[in-house]
Amino acid sequence: MQHPSTHLFLILLFFCFLLISCRSESPKKPKPLVKQVHEVQPRAKPAAEIPPVDPVEHWAKYQQLKKQIASERKQLKNKAELESYLCEMLVDSVFSYWVGTPWDFNGHTERPRDGEVACGYFVSTTLRDVGLNLNRFKTAQKAAADIVKQLSRAGSIERLVDVRELEAYMDKAGENKLLVVGMDYHVGFLYKREGKRYFAHSSYVDRYGVQVQLLKDSEALFMTQSWIVGQVDLAA
Repeated sequence: MQHPSTHLFLILLFFCFLLISCRSESPKKPKPLVKQVHEVQPRAKPAAEIPPVDPVEHWAKYQQLKKQIASERKQLKNKAELESYLCEMLVDSVFSYWVGTPWDFNGHTERPRDGEVACGYFVSTTLRDVGLNLNRFKTAQKAAADIVKQLSRAGSIERLVDVRELEAYMDKAGENKLLVVGMDYHVGFLYKREGKRYFAHSSYVDRYGVQVQLLKDSEALFMTQSWIVGQVDLAA
């Protein structure tokens, strides 16, 4: 018969083996939470790899762009024309200035490529810069779902749990319509251009910062239980 101390030694040896085995396993990458039909492709280059700019010159050019938008929007009396124009300027010009701006949880810069910007501040600042009447601080500090509710056209808000539903929502909205999408802990813009679906946001994944991605290629978009999405009322 074995001595009791022998049993105790074997038990301790067994638990030590389990502990070593657990620690030796490489950490698993979080899996997307919502349903999707695509494999996420390699991300766009991180902000650190994007060619640098002169922040003073970049800011001066951005200021000129804002003045141009403010001047031209005054000439558009038709609401549909105004919304189409502002969506085009955001997608083709404003977002381009911001791409490469680093992400930080507390980032709130209003100067693209100069400082850091959190996802909510990217949304609120770019909309303010094309003329929407909002307080970028109060808007950015809301929960993602509340940001969507504040910015969206009445009756356009839906909660979705499947990527097919999200794609169908974007297809129904059509080209040149700006959508705002909220996740559990993230917010950004969706839009469709030449048949392709895009997600523009300040990504917290690896602290990448502001980037514009194909819908199917964004990791951050799928790290959520559901989406709440609405059409931004650009003529508000």
